Amino acid sequence: MNSAYQHDHGFHADEVSAAPALAGEGSWKVMIVVEGWPGCEAVREELEGFGFAGRGLEVLCATSATDAEQLIQEHPDTAVILVDVDLETDVAGLEFVRFVRDVADDHNVRIIVRENRSGTPIDRRLITVYDICEHASEEPLTGDRLFIAMHAALKAYRNVVALQSNKRALEQVIDATSTIFERRSMGLFAQGVLEQLTTLIYLDQGGDAARTSGIAAICKGPAIDVVAGTGRFAEQVGIDRRPMLPRQVL
Repeated sequence: MNSAYQHDHGFHADEVSAAPALAGEGSWKVMIVVEGWPGCEAVREELEGFGFAGRGLEVLCATSATDAEQLIQEHPDTAVILVDVDLETDVAGLEFVRFVRDVADDHNVRIIVRENRSGTPIDRRLITVYDICEHASEEPLTGDRLFIAMHAALKAYRNVVALQSNKRALEQVIDATSTIFERRSMGLFAQGVLEQLTTLIYLDQGGDAARTSGIAAICKGPAIDVVAGTGRFAEQVGIDRRPMLPRQVL
C-alpha cells in the first residue's frame, strides 16, 4: 500500500501495512461465512497481504451457519465476521448473527453483513439490535470497499477491547482504594494502575495493550519485590526480579 493511498484515505501509517503482513501468532482473526468454498477463497484472496496495526490476518472460513456457530465458539477472539445473509436459508446468516450476540454472548466481534441474493432488505432494527457495523447491499464488497470496511471493523474491534480493559483496570483501582494499605490491596491497586497506563499508551501510540509488559515493584533492601505485572511479568508477582532486570530498568 503506497503512501499516497494512505494519505488520501486518512489512514495512519502505523495502522496500514506498507508491506505484506504475515499471518500467525498475534494475527487478527477474521471469519468469512459464505455459501461454498469458492466464495471463501475469493474473499481470502482479496484480503491477502492486508495488515492493520502491524498485524496480519488469520482467515477462518465457514460455508454454513451451522459450521460458523461451531467456529465462533472455538475462536472467541475473532475480531471481524463477514457473513452473507443467505446460506442454508434466506435468513440463515442473520440467524448466525443472532447466535453470536445472544448465545455465544460475543459483543466484541465486529460484524459485516453482505446482502442476500434475493434482494430482500434487512430490517433496520436488526442492525441496531445486533450491532452490525457494516451492511453491504448495493455494490459488491470487493477491492477498495472491502479494504475500507475491514480497516474500520478492525479499528473498532481494537477500541472495544481497549475500553473493556480500561474498565476492568478502573474497577480494580476502585476496589483496592478503600483498603490501600493492606498488602493484598496494594497489589490490586498497582495492577489496576499498570493496566490503565498500558491502555493509555496503546491509545496514544496505536500499539497492542494486550501484548504490553509492565511491572510494579517495591524495593526491600537488596531485593525488588514485584507486586503487580502485565504481559511477560504477569506471573512474576512475589518474585525478586533484581537479578533478572536490565540495568537501565534497575
